[in-house]
Amino acid sequence: MRASAAFAPCAALAVVAACGAATDPTFIEVPGAGGDASTPDSAAATSADATSAMVDAREASALPEGSDAKGSEGGEKDEGGTGATCVPIAVTDVPSSGGPACASTGACFPHDETSFSPTWVPPLPQSNSCTASQIDDFYTVCLGPGATDDACGTWTGASANASCGGCLKTQSTAKAYGALIEFPGNVVELNEAGCVALAESCNLPCAKTWLASIECREAACTSTYCPVQSDQISCAMTAAACSACEGYEKAADCMMDLEGPGHLAGEWCAIGATDNGPTQTDYTSLATFMCGM
Repeated sequence: MRASAAFAPCAALAVVAACGAATDPTFIEVPGAGGDASTPDSAAATSADATSAMVDAREASALPEGSDAKGSEGGEKDEGGTGATCVPIAVTDVPSSGGPACASTGACFPHDETSFSPTWVPPLPQSNSCTASQIDDFYTVCLGPGATDDACGTWTGASANASCGGCLKTQSTAKAYGALIEFPGNVVELNEAGCVALAESCNLPCAKTWLASIECREAACTSTYCPVQSDQISCAMTAAACSACEGYEKAADCMMDLEGPGHLAGEWCAIGATDNGPTQTDYTSLATFMCGM
């Protein structure tokens, strides 16, 4: 989905914490249709002013003089290029396929993924699609504790939000991903992989391992197998730690090495999210880096 495209209402979403303990993904269920929801993580809300401060910090990041986060001399950024010094990290080879099904407890369990193979989907180019207020408002009406289908549909349906919305959320079938990836069943993943690819080109191999782990666990636990959203989430958590997808999850441990100093990805890409799941701050940081002005 291109940045200018509109998309369907998204209030009934469950936001996935892609990385914190890479082998133990956690989720936040967000209010939506059907009443299948629970209280989200209790992180303090990030205001539009705080988002603006993040933008200022991004623009003041330690990049070579005369360059910015979109590339040298203010030019457009190549996929994975920031102009900052990139320190490569070690990456374990990604398996060529997933593994056998995990223990069965009814229809909803991690299914056999021996025929699965990952496909790298690049991020949308870093853009100036969203104001700080738009990033904050999207969270409030589409992801936060007060999110509703009607409010989210109104926001996403407004022409003034079309470009921003197309950068913030893309379907899993898109050819390039924005800040959030929506899978069938209204399960949404923060796109840490795409953020890393934009922030640190030399660590694209690690970014690919994380997207592979996401793709595997979502394939193992589709909404066809798990029509109830909370069951789909539990299934995906299991898939990451059992035979179906654990090989990808282990390879994705490299993401944790991007947390330390000297890594732009660690600053912006919500790496090391708490075990309770991604917070509004995690979302805002990543969305600001990928889509913010």
